[in-house]
Amino acid sequence: YARACQLNDENNRGEYGSLLAPYLCFGFISSAEVASKVLNAGRSMQDTTAFLKSLARREMGFNLVNSVADYDDYESVVPQEYRDALERAAHERDAAGNVAEISEEQWERGETPDPHWNAAQLEMVKLGRDLNTDRAFWCHRMIEMEANPARAFERALSLNMLVMLDALDPVVFHSIAEYFCKSAVEPAEQMKLSAADGALAQPNRPSMAAAPAASRGAVEARQMESNMWNALKASGVEDSRARLLNKCGAAPGGKFVLYWAQTAFRSTHNDALEVAKALAARAELPLVVADLVDLGQYQSFSKRHFVFHLEGVAELEEQLGLDGANFVFCVDPPDRAGLSLLGDPALGVKGLASEAWAIVTDRAHLQRSRELVELVLSAIDIAMIDVESRLLMPLEVLANPETLVEPDFSAFYERFNANIKRFAKSLPPQEVGLKQQVSTDLSVLGYHWEFEVHGAWSAKDWLAHESERDATLKACNIDISVADVTNAFKGGESNAKRLLNTFVSRVLFGYGRASEIHGEKNRKEYGSLLSPYLCFGFISPAEIAISVMRSGKSPEDTSSFLRNICKREYAFNQLYFNPSYDTYEGCVPAEVRHILSQRSSKYSYSDLEWERGTTHDQRWNTVQHELFFKGRDIVQDRRYWAQKIIEYEKDPANAFRLMCALNDKYMLDAGDAVSRYNITAAFLSASLGVQQVAAVEDSATMSSILEEEITQTGLVMAKVRQVNELGPRPSVEHGGSSQYVLYVANKTCRLQNNKAFELAKALANRANLPLIYLYVMDLYVFQRGSKRHVNFLLEGLAELKNSLLEIGVKLMFRVDPARYGEHGCGGVSILGLEEEEIVGFASRAWAVVTDRSHLRYGRSCAKRVAGFAGCSMVEVEARLMVPVEIVGNAAFGTLEEFGDRLFSSLGQFTKPLASNAVAIKASSRKLKLDVLGYQWDFMRGAAAQWHVGAWFEHSEMLGAVLRESGVNMNAVADTSVAATFGRGGENEARRALQEFVSERLRGHARGGKDGAFAKLFAHLAFDFNR
Repeated sequence: YARACQLNDENNRGEYGSLLAPYLCFGFISSAEVASKVLNAGRSMQDTTAFLKSLARREMGFNLVNSVADYDDYESVVPQEYRDALERAAHERDAAGNVAEISEEQWERGETPDPHWNAAQLEMVKLGRDLNTDRAFWCHRMIEMEANPARAFERALSLNMLVMLDALDPVVFHSIAEYFCKSAVEPAEQMKLSAADGALAQPNRPSMAAAPAASRGAVEARQMESNMWNALKASGVEDSRARLLNKCGAAPGGKFVLYWAQTAFRSTHNDALEVAKALAARAELPLVVADLVDLGQYQSFSKRHFVFHLEGVAELEEQLGLDGANFVFCVDPPDRAGLSLLGDPALGVKGLASEAWAIVTDRAHLQRSRELVELVLSAIDIAMIDVESRLLMPLEVLANPETLVEPDFSAFYERFNANIKRFAKSLPPQEVGLKQQVSTDLSVLGYHWEFEVHGAWSAKDWLAHESERDATLKACNIDISVADVTNAFKGGESNAKRLLNTFVSRVLFGYGRASEIHGEKNRKEYGSLLSPYLCFGFISPAEIAISVMRSGKSPEDTSSFLRNICKREYAFNQLYFNPSYDTYEGCVPAEVRHILSQRSSKYSYSDLEWERGTTHDQRWNTVQHELFFKGRDIVQDRRYWAQKIIEYEKDPANAFRLMCALNDKYMLDAGDAVSRYNITAAFLSASLGVQQVAAVEDSATMSSILEEEITQTGLVMAKVRQVNELGPRPSVEHGGSSQYVLYVANKTCRLQNNKAFELAKALANRANLPLIYLYVMDLYVFQRGSKRHVNFLLEGLAELKNSLLEIGVKLMFRVDPARYGEHGCGGVSILGLEEEEIVGFASRAWAVVTDRSHLRYGRSCAKRVAGFAGCSMVEVEARLMVPVEIVGNAAFGTLEEFGDRLFSSLGQFTKPLASNAVAIKASSRKLKLDVLGYQWDFMRGAAAQWHVGAWFEHSEMLGAVLRESGVNMNAVADTSVAATFGRGGENEARRALQEFVSERLRGHARGGKDGAFAKLFAHLAFDFNR
């Protein structure tokens, strides 16, 4: 095999392949089973290694589609330098008259001027497959015969999709991109493409830094960058936290280093402050810390928030004075943000920036703060550095590699856990001798109010002079009717640390259960109460995480709390990368707005009635009174508070406005991203309540069940993900509406070695419910394919149906028209569609289990199902040997590099997989499943919806359905491959594997060819066969 798969001219080349690619593509067999069979076949090291290359290469294809959003776009997967080379070669051929005019039909039928290319194309048409080197040659010659490389790329994808049975496997996209890169650097005679070669360059990432201001000079800018890195090293701050926002140097005559505090008002564990200290020490200048309050930010809040901030800043000013730093406190008018920093000669304000050597600031996240930073950058000509001091991890570390905003919290949580040890590190204050005396009068640099006759007041002065403060706030349209909460919550770093110590020592024990389970007796007391202190920057999330991780409490308690820290980071991700987060249309998806607009409300309350808590709902009134008087609530109360406003308010848009207004006016943590994101999340939850019978509101119950069942079945937790925040829907026996556990098959159409199916069986037994196996053939997926793919799938499903019946599981098969996918509404048979009176299978499910989707459309459908299923949804990695997050990255190195990561990780994913019997047979319950899912017009009035076999029996109707949805039905695409290739299905896949191992794996190995890859066997010191 090793020799045959490398040599183009090997006589038996046409027969050496395993022919398993289509079966792996449709999930009729698992890659782990194939690897196990090959490893235990007793063949030579070289032959076995050569085949493992093929499996690793396939998994590498999944890495591409998970890392690059537009994996089927020429410019996204073929780097610029290769595209340039291909363009130059195309122009040269065109100038020499070597480009032929070939119609699309000629391409499809293999009627080009090149007989060798035609032979390869006709083999694909006839057999639905090719051999690796044929496809490489096929792509290369297509590039040479086509004048436009981009058009050649599109044609390669379209022809591949049309006739190749494995066309829907991610490895195909990777292979074609790889062949185009190879064609840019190799002539045709060298197109023996080794599977170990071919690297795709990392796609361009958008720059995350702000636009640069005017430059003071390249030399000064480089020097400032060097100063920043040295300051980071000296302070112990993680490099990725800091960014030089412009290309300016330090001001030559600057008199101090300015730390403009925006979100971190604390003296310890303050990354920005430590960087500023290090810079000041390096420049041998005093450090000035400035809090320049923008009253415009408080216009949507109230006096409560301003007083809480003043309390903390007064404490900070005293502490910084003891540490040797200077402190300036200024309050800028609402319409003059940045006045004390930038100055205004007309008002006699010089501005702190005019005397600063360089500026360090906290990174801004919310829109108004970011706009202020942009304003400052456009006006200054000195270096400005921002430091991430509000979040545990910088936004870019946890952002989606392609889209930045992360739609999947589970994926976000995985990245959070992978990086927590890197960022949850102590940050001891530097013991540096700061030069304290400033050679200028700081008190006259900022803005002064008329009553500040002897210079700017300190925060303590603003607290003491209540009448002047309240009059100023009122004049600036800031609500002063909301009382402060000093008796319950006093701002400041010391109070935050006291609450943290109390929480860790007294409350963290049992937090995992108390924070999640409804009805817990001590639920009112489980919270850390730290949210307002995080919001105002009085304590660092890193300090909290470290204390919790070192507490010695149970993993359940610590991980539950850290998950809430992660949710806060997730909220910032959602808001930072969405500039319209503060509008109803901008943060609530269109489909959610549509669902909510359809429901009606029988109540009508004024804003004042809502604010005073005088509705008919006494529980809601109680929560509102707690907000009114205490400025905080508990998470589950806030969720109830928000959802009931949506339920009772006639206009959802007005409900959004009202929630934002009440939240901002009364909640102490209203200025944090998590506060606003919780409102958005409430609208999604409310839409679920309209569309489905709601499950329990949190996922703790399912988390606990999964931990037990995963252990018993032999699955690995890293392969299982909860993809929404819901628990199981109560069963009919317990007063609910669920009747079964639903397994939705995406690409694992098999009974054996199916991790997702085994977990579904375990959950069905746990719930004491039958298991329904649902396959929805979404014709939108097959629009780029053909009837050939549909037939191959139906053959396998027909076989699977009989196998499932033998173990008491019912296979339900539905065919969804392509029009739903075209409009972004995939998964109609799963979710239903109220306007068309379609009831989805998910509406009666206790929980939904599915195998993980990897291609773009499948992922979008999975996200939609997770959002609207109304119950817990669990995803299992059942296609890959190792989850892509464990071994993948966006760098796309060589196959040897990828294989090294793959096989070094493989041992932990090879635990024995127990196969359980189903306790409750589907046939024992009257489930009335035929009324569920999409039903075609020609089925209406029939006793039951068509099963898989019926679609085969009505081939003419099947053809009509496929044509209606735009599935290719031309002569080329309709060619049957059953006689020459084999039928679809699990048994046929296993027969092909056995035949390959026994007859074609043993070959003439080429010694030394695969030496580097063979070294990976050192990692395979485990019993794969188990």
